[in-house]
Amino acid sequence: MTGDQHTPSICFVTNELYPLRKGGIGRMLYNFARHNAAAGFPADIHFLVPPDLIATAEDEARLRGALDGLARIHVATPLHELPDTEAHLFDRASFLPWSLDLLVSTSYRYYRALLAIQQQRDAPFDFIEFPDFGGWGLASVEAKRAGLAFAETAITARLHSTQGMIARAERFFEASQWSGVLMDSERHLLAHADLIVGHVQSIIDANAAHYGLQDRWRGRTVLEFPPIMLEDAETRPAAEAAAPETRDFIFSSRLQPFKRPDIFIRAAIGFLEKHPDHTGVFRLVSYGWDRSYIDWLQRLVPASLGERILFITDATESERSAYLARSIVVVPSDFESLCLFAYEAGQLGRPVLLNARCAAFGDNPRWRDGENCLLFDGTAAALVAAMERALDWRPTDTVSVATDPPYWLSPARRAQAASGPGPETRASLSVMFTGIADRADFRTHLMRAAFLESALDIGGRDELVVLLPHGLFAPDAPEIAALGARGWGVMWAPEGEECPEAFGDRLAALGGDCVMVYPFGYDIDSDFVLDALRAMHRHPDLAICGGHVAVDDAESGQVDTLRAFGGEMPSHALTASRIAPIPSLMRRSLLARRLFDPRAGKFWFDVFFRDCAIDGEEILILPRLAANLSGTAALTGGTTGKVTAGVMDRAGLRAGLSARLLAFDTGQESEDFHSDVHVIAGGALAAARRLRPAHPPYDWNPVQFLPAHDGLLVHPLNAAPLTIAELPVPQGRFRQAMARIRNVSDENNGVEAALACIPQGLEDEWVLSVLEGRIGDPRRFPMSNWTSLGIGQTGALSLSIQGVGPGARLFLISRLPEDAGEHMAQLVFERVTLS
Repeated sequence: MTGDQHTPSICFVTNELYPLRKGGIGRMLYNFARHNAAAGFPADIHFLVPPDLIATAEDEARLRGALDGLARIHVATPLHELPDTEAHLFDRASFLPWSLDLLVSTSYRYYRALLAIQQQRDAPFDFIEFPDFGGWGLASVEAKRAGLAFAETAITARLHSTQGMIARAERFFEASQWSGVLMDSERHLLAHADLIVGHVQSIIDANAAHYGLQDRWRGRTVLEFPPIMLEDAETRPAAEAAAPETRDFIFSSRLQPFKRPDIFIRAAIGFLEKHPDHTGVFRLVSYGWDRSYIDWLQRLVPASLGERILFITDATESERSAYLARSIVVVPSDFESLCLFAYEAGQLGRPVLLNARCAAFGDNPRWRDGENCLLFDGTAAALVAAMERALDWRPTDTVSVATDPPYWLSPARRAQAASGPGPETRASLSVMFTGIADRADFRTHLMRAAFLESALDIGGRDELVVLLPHGLFAPDAPEIAALGARGWGVMWAPEGEECPEAFGDRLAALGGDCVMVYPFGYDIDSDFVLDALRAMHRHPDLAICGGHVAVDDAESGQVDTLRAFGGEMPSHALTASRIAPIPSLMRRSLLARRLFDPRAGKFWFDVFFRDCAIDGEEILILPRLAANLSGTAALTGGTTGKVTAGVMDRAGLRAGLSARLLAFDTGQESEDFHSDVHVIAGGALAAARRLRPAHPPYDWNPVQFLPAHDGLLVHPLNAAPLTIAELPVPQGRFRQAMARIRNVSDENNGVEAALACIPQGLEDEWVLSVLEGRIGDPRRFPMSNWTSLGIGQTGALSLSIQGVGPGARLFLISRLPEDAGEHMAQLVFERVTLS
């Protein structure tokens, strides 16, 4: 259909959706579907959710039942279930929790799912909306920037609560390289989305100022108040409440630092000290995921007030509604983008106390102090005063929840964001083949150059140049003449290591719009080069265009792992070198105005890309593989702590700081990292504790130290799917775990063993459910392959744990082979080595 008859389509990407999750964004999206239905379905609404949102068949039935007839639900297919190698590599990257690799993998999964849904529909979406939190739009945004996908689709970001804004309100609670990756990816979506949607003008302004995006957002922001819709079950307790006066207070936001439950608790203590005869109670009806933070909150409550200040973390929806119906609602948050909960409480006629320092409340004309709410200045003392005032106050007006027309119904918004297909025209290219050490390298590189020339149909202003070391060939050698006959250029490098500045001058002197270095050890995908050249033509201000790299196993030569890159990530660039791979396209004009720094030693290329990211150069990383890297070449190390300190200090000096950032410990590996080895053997293995089975069926422990074998018994049982021992891991950063194992009996049918490394913060029940196969989840953790041992055999387990981070837990696992019995299945871990 055309014109006014067109029914716009929109797909919301979300990891929470009412009624399965309690978060406000999930409830808001559910309300969009209900509001659309009430209006006669003017839009075609879709939801894309991750597999872990629907953990059971009951969850799926509940979600689909709630949205039946309202919207289409799509579940992203786990990447390991897709048929192509690229998807499997991106899936494997998710094994490194709290890392750039995990974030890139997650965003790629959503990207592939969106492409699949559009293919099934045989039509593009008009809009795809990502929440600002999580960085899940990274791959999709890069695909649109490059012209690979979504040319007819507007990519939208809805302002909810980025980690960057949360961290601003949660000083002293964030400390990790993961936070930098997450915040950078969120900013990337906000910087490159076609439309930015906010609910409150003050919040739009606060985000624009925080991220420095005022100019980019000009003409691209939408102020739009969403529908606030209550379920019948929520309004009924309010109508049925019989108490003539309200004397209870309730905090029912998430137990998270920026929501400030500590202010509520401290105000409750102060109020009860002033009014010991008060008959009401103070309830925190909520939940959270940081156990140590919740424990700290509970410790704030004096023992004498334990029955007056209550934590209720397992309330049902009906119980929560009943508490709300007879309570004064307190929302002390330092930051909110809207706070659906406050509006819902206001709609129920409840007295609502709001933190005026929060821009969503104090700078919002919908909230009027003394009429539909009471505002306080954000301190516990001010909240005590507001509580006292609230006992004798009732709202004289209801907060306005007048809904604005949704942006996806505007034909002008669709037209504004449509970019059209990517151009077939591309930028011109100069490729320099480097790293040739001998004649065998020369022949290998020559074959790759010939293939690239054929695949790209190189001609005109394009050029191929081979950089050869002096002495490998005579200038008049037939090999050199053959290069000239093909139209390829030859440059001669000095013996030994060339100065990076001189190498940069070589590249800047080439003739193409773009320059690409083709180092020996890489096999670059020609389709990537074509895509990147079109992207460089499409965006004249684009300085660097790269992709991700597949790394081959050094021994087998098979594709093994993904090396992911972040692109425009200035926070990440302070401490890490995964900005762009060496074989990226660089604008030649970039090389003319920026020099390679020889002071960085062999890491000068890494430092160059990191400096570009920190200085705000435009960088695009295509959501695809750019090249394969041989495992042998990949063994050369990463950036050292000294190089990172130098990068950080330069950034501080450029920012005009008087403080020298050299003083920071970057938390990276030291230069002698590879010499650090920690061995756990002998009596040290006795420190392991049994996790499974929780209750052994016998009077002996299947996990115990056996002095006779000088090792740890991890005995598999018929009555349990797995026997699991947790071995304490010393503090530090390790890249690999290895275990020497032995089947010490000659009277069994064989045993099987594996290792798993569990990042800090994952709950035991979820981890054990994944290990035992009771649930599937794409957020897996590093786990080795299972190794089988026959009677009396020895073996070894090896597991890469790079990127897992400090505080990880090591699980030693055993199970019985199929149809095997547990009799004398004595598997012993003799030694565990961390390196």
